[in-house]
Amino acid sequence: MHDKNLHIWKASLLAFVIAAATGLFFRIGMIDGFSAGFEPAHIRHAHSHLMLMGWVTPAAMALMAALWHKLGPTNTHRLCTPAGPKTRLTIWLSWLFAMLCFQPFLAHGYQSYDIGFATMPLAPILSGFAMIAWYGFAAAYAHATWKRPRTAALRAFDIAVIFLVISSLGAWGEAALIAARVTDPFWLTLMIHIFVDLFGEGWLVFATLGLIYTRNDQPLTPLLRTSNALMLAGLTTLYFLALPAHLTRPPFQYLASAGALLYGLGLLGHLRTLWPLTKTHKNLQPALGLLAIKAAAMIAAGIPFIARWAQSSGLRLLYLHIIFLGFVSLTLIALARETFGHHAFRFPRSFQASVLLLLLSLIPLTSLWPTALIGRWMLYTAAAAAALPLLITAGALLPPSTQN
Repeated sequence: MHDKNLHIWKASLLAFVIAAATGLFFRIGMIDGFSAGFEPAHIRHAHSHLMLMGWVTPAAMALMAALWHKLGPTNTHRLCTPAGPKTRLTIWLSWLFAMLCFQPFLAHGYQSYDIGFATMPLAPILSGFAMIAWYGFAAAYAHATWKRPRTAALRAFDIAVIFLVISSLGAWGEAALIAARVTDPFWLTLMIHIFVDLFGEGWLVFATLGLIYTRNDQPLTPLLRTSNALMLAGLTTLYFLALPAHLTRPPFQYLASAGALLYGLGLLGHLRTLWPLTKTHKNLQPALGLLAIKAAAMIAAGIPFIARWAQSSGLRLLYLHIIFLGFVSLTLIALARETFGHHAFRFPRSFQASVLLLLLSLIPLTSLWPTALIGRWMLYTAAAAAALPLLITAGALLPPSTQN
């Protein structure tokens, strides 16, 4: 069974390579003025969608499917059902439709264009099919773990799968608004952030936390129950945080900051539980260190004027990379090596170093960087740093004999 899930893992790494190459293409475009003729927004959409829907989502699903049947007390007849072919099919379909929507996003973004005798937005349509596959995975997970006593890992997976479904409603809502010819930027932007933020903060963060808890099948302690409750409360308003200031009124900004504060406090509870693991599992130190930075950023955003300053300072790009490339990706690779074997990813330390360098290269692109030190060198540095995770992951995909 692990070998079959390993195939999904390898396919997800291929999606990472393509998405990382697209990110590098964008940074080169920043240097030469996008002379290749692609729209910068379309390149960003292709990059982000493939990273989120082709890399981290199928990769997290494959690890969950490989591990969930081992979780919980063994002295009960209510055992989790191992993931079977139908479950793996939902993950493969999720990956396939993410790959298929890459080219339409790169060429046309969300726009409609002529396909035969029809004009349609192909990329959003294919993304919709990927989300339908998510529903299949959610149903398979619910069926496999139904009535199983909950440990920390299973409860985190529960929350993650619920938000995987809920977040998709934002994407469907945006499509419905566009179909209804609604042009109000507030509602269109809100739907986007309901999808992106609940997907990232709900599905991916909780799925990754759950995967870490599978290492020792951590019990669901009172601290973790409280931490989950705080984060769930924060998620009810957190998506207002990224809305542009000109689209929101003060009440929404206060709600957003309250959500960020609650979410950050909940993360501290998880960090308090997880950090002792780093004494014996040092490969988790970089990922949990970045999670600590994320928690601190959330708590700081609990002060409204700091949240507004962070938004105006261009920190969101750095923040998203800290979450998805940093905490999530580093954790997935570390746990894949333990689950599938070291051949799942042969250069983990090099990848960790490359990710940290990439994150550092993004700092000069924010207003945190002194104005006196700004120059074109920043663009070259960002491009060089973006090439490192791409090359390392591509090398990890090659057969060992090819690398010798």
